[in-house]
Amino acid sequence: ADALWLPGGYPELYVRQLSESVSLASIKAFIESGKPVLAECGGTMLLGEALIDSQGKRWPMANVLPFDSSMQSKLAALGYREDASGMRGHEFHYSVRESRQAFTPGFVCNGDQGIRYKNLRASYNHWYFASAGKAITEWLT
Repeated sequence: ADALWLPGGYPELYVRQLSESVSLASIKAFIESGKPVLAECGGTMLLGEALIDSQGKRWPMANVLPFDSSMQSKLAALGYREDASGMRGHEFHYSVRESRQAFTPGFVCNGDQGIRYKNLRASYNHWYFASAGKAITEWLT
């Protein structure tokens, strides 16, 4: 593959299967190779050190980025978002990132600090690609 898209979803519903997946090492290797990767919400959660479920159990994830995703009992964020490039999307999640270190924001989108690492772009946002096709094309080339 030339690029990887890790879309959102509900990783907390499949946390055992994700935690035990042999694909996590392949995803980490792909990111470390410098190829383009876009992670949205649940895809971003997958890239942290662990996902902490609603009972407090810590499930190992891909360990690409130094944070845990911790499930909350109430909605943590909801709304439409737009970054400085004009790319729009929405945010809807019940988790929060608990970082091991302060990140320099790779981009800011209505308060969510996106993460850039190598050629990875990760955030809680679910992007509407048609809103900024040029930005996506530039990132992929």
